Amino acid sequence: LASALHCCRDLYAESASGAAAAAGDGPELRRQLRAARAAEKHAKMKAALAEQQAKEASEATRRQQQQAHKQAHRERIESWRNKNKGNVRGLLGSLQTVLWEDSGWKPIGMGDLLEPAQVRKAWMKANLLVHPDKVRQRNGGDEQVAIADMIFDALKEAWGQFRN
Repeated sequence: LASALHCCRDLYAESASGAAAAAGDGPELRRQLRAARAAEKHAKMKAALAEQQAKEASEATRRQQQQAHKQAHRERIESWRNKNKGNVRGLLGSLQTVLWEDSGWKPIGMGDLLEPAQVRKAWMKANLLVHPDKVRQRNGGDEQVAIADMIFDALKEAWGQFRN
């Protein structure tokens, strides 16, 4: 890329300084400049393609790792989900049993989940904690994101049943 630019500058400088003796060199100079621009454009596109392919490969690897983590924790989270099937209060009251260590969740007693407004407040706090995008923003690992994703889905489903 740099050599192509250098070549273009040299050709232009030669042309401007009068180094091109014959009048017929004009079209040749244009052809060389056009070829240099095409080479530069091709090099940029090739670099962009390589970068995009690297990103896609990295994302595919991350997804595979997340699926492996989900598989490892699926039984424990499904057990928690089925024990409190459709009961958002039960899910919120026992959320600490399925969260990762140092999640920052403070256990909530059932007495704190009697009123619908209290349930909504606890549900909102739980959503902020386990939303997969928020976990990623807080630099959570792939395992934490996988756990958070499954918990988020369970809470979202239970919240829909609670509202109806």
